[in-house]
Amino acid sequence: MRPLSFTATLLALTLSLSAAPAAAQPEELGYERDLSFRVLLGGLDGEENSMGLHADSARYTVGLGASAPVALDGRLEANLELWLTERAYDTAVVPAPLDTASNTTTFTAAALTYGLRLQPVTGHLRPYAMANFGFQGSRLRTTGRAAGRSDAVEEEIITPTLHVGVGVVWIRGRDAFGIDYRRWFTEGEFRDFGIEDVQLGGEYLGVSLGTRW
Repeated sequence: MRPLSFTATLLALTLSLSAAPAAAQPEELGYERDLSFRVLLGGLDGEENSMGLHADSARYTVGLGASAPVALDGRLEANLELWLTERAYDTAVVPAPLDTASNTTTFTAAALTYGLRLQPVTGHLRPYAMANFGFQGSRLRTTGRAAGRSDAVEEEIITPTLHVGVGVVWIRGRDAFGIDYRRWFTEGEFRDFGIEDVQLGGEYLGVSLGTRW
């Protein structure tokens, strides 16, 4: 009877497994294979530097991001971001050929970065971590007087940049609202202004509005 009992048990187990519901698909778990897009709005607190740029005041920081799942059942996404930011430094930087300069020097930067974003694929509230690497184009501009007339001096440079951040997003259907923190690691120099090894990054804090298509 033992062989018969074993066969009957194996048959019953096979029938029960075949009758079990199919495993949940990624879409049923909240993982959609579409691209996600977001707009980020906030402020970038630039790093003060003793080499001539300090006491900064943020004017605006805006970013555009796009992500697509690449691994770990959608938990790991490829992440592309474009940023624009501007801030002013309340400092008297007098580059040649200016004789005198205004008390405000304007710094404008555009960054394009690519990297990875890791977050859960289920639940309405989803924390995340990200790391992006790319390049930043930076422009420093100041106005003043040279030879008795108004003039302006500006210098543009391109430097590598690393963005590391964490945050949390609230998912509602295909739309998302998030709180984002980023740390920008960027360093460069403006030779015309006599500024070397200046920190061009800083700490970003803002909100994001996104959707998935």
